[in-house]
Amino acid sequence: KWIKEILRGELGFKGLTVSSDLGLIGKTEDKTTLAERCVRALEAGCEALVVRNDKAELDAALSDPRLAEAVERCAPDAGDKLAALAARQQRWAS
Repeated sequence: KWIKEILRGELGFKGLTVSSDLGLIGKTEDKTTLAERCVRALEAGCEALVVRNDKAELDAALSDPRLAEAVERCAPDAGDKLAALAARQQRWAS
């Protein structure tokens, strides 16, 4: 609500919205996965997601269909970028 209604709507902000580090936020409070935190951030209106360098957690998030669905729903133009990131992450794993 805050990003979409207040920041963008009432205040007219047109710049890029960036999440806090989703690799840390929510992990201890409510035990959500990185994919779940990314989905929430996208749905809230964030356009750039910050995650820490935890390869296993990032691999799991990139392979979670809920994240792909949220990207398609919230940022349809980013779908190809997500697929490219997932492919690059797989190359790093080898």
